[in-house]
Amino acid sequence: MVERHPDLGDPSTQETLQATLDKLKWEAEQREHAEKYPMCTRLSRVKEESQKLGEFIEWLQAEYNPHLTLCDYVDDEYLPADIRMEVLLAAYFGIDLKKLEEERRTMLKELQRKAETK
Repeated sequence: MVERHPDLGDPSTQETLQATLDKLKWEAEQREHAEKYPMCTRLSRVKEESQKLGEFIEWLQAEYNPHLTLCDYVDDEYLPADIRMEVLLAAYFGIDLKKLEEERRTMLKELQRKAETK
């Protein structure tokens, strides 16, 4: 419950102001998180599209050609490329998997520190 301030009018106005302040605080936290963890933020934003692309590729392989594969052209011949779907999708969406892992580890350390101080 919001404490009533006499200069701010009725309680519903105060509640609206508090909700607005809460939203602004949340948005500021989200911006700070996005700046601190850009790869995690990007992954979060493309997760649904990435999932759909991955499912399409798996469906394509299962339905039409189980041997569908990416190839490298080496010494005048095509050789199967040894690349995981996760790596392909990350590259497509501009996600550096090493940086992503570093960000995740940093987040875990921060959460552990916060848990220890409580």
